[in-house]
Amino acid sequence: MAEGGKKMKKKLLSIFMGLCLLVGGGTAVSAADVRGTMRDITPAAIAKEMTAGWNLGNSLDAYGTYSLNNETYWGNPKTTKAMIDAVKNEGFNTIRIPVSWGEHVGSAPNYTIDTAWMNRVQEVVDYAMADGMYVLLDTHHETSWLKPQSATLDASQKQLVAIWTQIAERFKAYGDHLLFEGMNEPRIVGSSNEWSGGDADGRAAVNVLNQAFIDAVRKTGGNNAKRCLIICPYGNNGDPNGLSGFKIPSDKNIMVAIHAYTPYGFTFRPEGNPSWARTTWDGSGKSDIEYLMNNLNTSLISKGVTVIITEFGAVHKNNESEVVKWVKDYVSLATQYGIKCVWWDNNYHKNDGESFGLLDRNSCSWTRKSVAGAVIKYAGSAVPGGGTETPTPTPTTPQTGDMVKVQIISDWTSGATANITVTNLTGKALNGWTCTFTLDRSITSLWSATLVNQVGNTYTISNPDWQPHLAAGESYTFGCNLGSGPAQVTVTGQTLK
Repeated sequence: MAEGGKKMKKKLLSIFMGLCLLVGGGTAVSAADVRGTMRDITPAAIAKEMTAGWNLGNSLDAYGTYSLNNETYWGNPKTTKAMIDAVKNEGFNTIRIPVSWGEHVGSAPNYTIDTAWMNRVQEVVDYAMADGMYVLLDTHHETSWLKPQSATLDASQKQLVAIWTQIAERFKAYGDHLLFEGMNEPRIVGSSNEWSGGDADGRAAVNVLNQAFIDAVRKTGGNNAKRCLIICPYGNNGDPNGLSGFKIPSDKNIMVAIHAYTPYGFTFRPEGNPSWARTTWDGSGKSDIEYLMNNLNTSLISKGVTVIITEFGAVHKNNESEVVKWVKDYVSLATQYGIKCVWWDNNYHKNDGESFGLLDRNSCSWTRKSVAGAVIKYAGSAVPGGGTETPTPTPTTPQTGDMVKVQIISDWTSGATANITVTNLTGKALNGWTCTFTLDRSITSLWSATLVNQVGNTYTISNPDWQPHLAAGESYTFGCNLGSGPAQVTVTGQTLK
């Protein structure tokens, strides 16, 4: 989100701190117990294991005191294990831990991170890892030194590399449930296009910084050699301008993070209360969400990139039931595209300002419980094998067809969103597959598969690069948008080889 310490004494202090942790709901957990393992797992498979996500906002990312006191400087309580347990127990399995590092580093050229700060960050990470959650660890609110423009690129790159080298070294033994997110909303503050995707110079600088982050982490070795890393476009902007010139690295273990509070008139309080601001959700703004998701599909997902929305949410306007409706439309559509969403929670709950809070961290109780429930419900639930159950609303019954079945997810006058499932009925395993079939509705776009050829409404589809194997009897599902046509989709002429 955009802005905003001889012997006996030490022994007694250690005992006292341990008691405080227990009173606060925390438990002492050794790092070796929580690190987990590093599997050979793709970003897409990780995303399938993720369900609903939650941000620990305005805590470790707060700044202003140049000390450990930063964590509580913006009014939030010190993070406890009990808080993280509450998030996990509610049904979230992914947590983003924003951290601001700039006030905790020494001077150039080493930019040495303060040991006490690094230890505290690791402690909070361990809270979540002990709960078996996916953890996204980032660099946050770094715009005072991280400036994506050619004039300051060299200095920014050196500090970013120094910081991430140290973070990566500290966490290199951690398993694949820990992901590193290189930057948060990199942009030039105050520029005319700060929040509209930047200019060509800024976007090019972000490409360089993304690659510098990847290279720095990979060089530390250990589990970091194949850890999933999260990069972003300028300002985490997912609009066409923000993704213009965005360079997809050759590294296969990456995700791309987008921030999308869409539509702004509903999710925020626009200054001056313009006519387009709204507190109710009647679905009229759903086209804005569809536009966002379609653009992410065209620009990234269709090219084999796994996308994650690491910030989204809607402020409290005494409209909890309306926010639930919005979450249904937003998260359901994102899930259909394979996009996981992480709610921005800053622990602010009043009916004013940027009140994105869901969990009251002082009492570990949920202030907008139905909203949290909706985020979890429509994200789907993780199931064995790394897939996700289809989120409600439940799609219609799959249509007829031996090897190819169509599930309509959402149908409207001019088109539909659907899942197409290809089942291997050849009696043998396929290492790289191609499927041909004919529909009585046109496919206007697709994702998580490759369109090889199209003649009329006859399509030849092949596996995506990350999913070449299809065992006998195994199925693979990809998503698509359809043109107008009958509600019951007929599939004919099916072949699979």
